[in-house]
Order: sequence, then structure tokens, then C-alpha cells
Amino acid sequence: MSGIASICLTIAGFRFSPKLQRTLFWAAALACFLLASVRVWTTEHAKVMSQIASLDCSRSEVAFAGDPFPVGQKVQVFMVWHNYGPAPALNGQHFAKMYILSDNSRDSQRKMIADWKPIADQWLLKGRDPLFHPDTDRRIAVASDEIVTESSHRELFVDYTRRIFLLSAVRFTDGAGDHEAHACLFLMGVNALGLSWEECSEYVTTVDIPKRSFRLVP
Repeated sequence: MSGIASICLTIAGFRFSPKLQRTLFWAAALACFLLASVRVWTTEHAKVMSQIASLDCSRSEVAFAGDPFPVGQKVQVFMVWHNYGPAPALNGQHFAKMYILSDNSRDSQRKMIADWKPIADQWLLKGRDPLFHPDTDRRIAVASDEIVTESSHRELFVDYTRRIFLLSAVRFTDGAGDHEAHACLFLMGVNALGLSWEECSEYVTTVDIPKRSFRLVP
């Protein structure tokens, strides 16, 4: 119990009845306990927050790698992951893949993500290396599976009857445990200012993962 509370209770002992003194004593004890608990929680919370990495894939920094209108080539872009947290993201591995879909409906996105997850899970278990120190970024090159033709160029970059999607995941460890950051973007348009990307309706958050998922593949 704090010194101030002790002094107040001592003074009250000369002025109040024994029953009221007991009530005041337990009320003061409860108040001191709550204040101490808040102080401990605040200190520990600040300590944990200082050990957390915060990864995000920047929509504004996605850029074409090479020819932005690649007729006769694959579509190639760079995705940029940035660590905005105070702590490094360690023991990490990243993976990314490009999909080209006939539309950007929620149902199509869910089917794409369902196809992506087992592929990403296998890749993310292959090995790890230190990456993503605070206030640094990591560029990931991603390419399409198909070669762009004159007709598909118009579909992808003029009429937008087909959509380019980018999926990426980073599995990492920080002071709070093991996590997996997700990114899902689709191309809305190309203009004089560059590329316009929008987030998908799902697969855009960071999730905690069980420890067993972090094993290394022999």
C-alpha cells in the first residue's frame, strides 16, 4: 500500500468508527492494487510493443520490372514489403505469385486464395534468412505464367476485362512470437501517374501461426 494511503488511514483512525476504518482500509487496498496492476500492464505492454515487427506491402510502390506493356513477354513487377515496427522481423521467408483472372469478384478472389495457400505453405517452409530490419524494405520480383499477346495486352491494360492479381506472404518471428503477413492486390488501372492497385477483400492482414508451422523442411 502506498505511503499516502497509509497516512490517510492513520488520520482516519482518530476520527471514524472501527467499522468505517475497516471499510476505508479495504477500499484503499483495492485502489492501490488496481493502480499497481495498471502500472505493471502499461510497462509490460510497452515492452512487448517495442519487440514487434509490423510488415506491410505498399500498394504505391508496386512497379513494373522492365517494359510496362510487355507484348511478347511475361508481366513482371516488384512488390515492396516494409517493416514499420520498432523490432526486426527475423527468421523470415517470403513468397509471391501473380494470377490473371477473368474478373475481380469476391468469389473469384476466394478461389484464387484457396489455390494459393497450399503453394505458399510449401514454399514458406523451405528455409529462412534474417530480413526486414526496422525502417527497411524488401523488394520481391513477381512474374506472370503466360506471355502477353496483343489481344491479352488490351484485356489487361486497356479494357480491364481480365485482372492482374498479386499474392504475397511473409512468415517471420519477432518478440511476440511467430506470424505470417499477407498481401493481396489487383491492378485497377495504368495512367500517367503509374499503377493503381487495390486491396482484395481478403488475405490482407497479419496472423499468428502455431509454432509447429515454423519447422524447417529437411
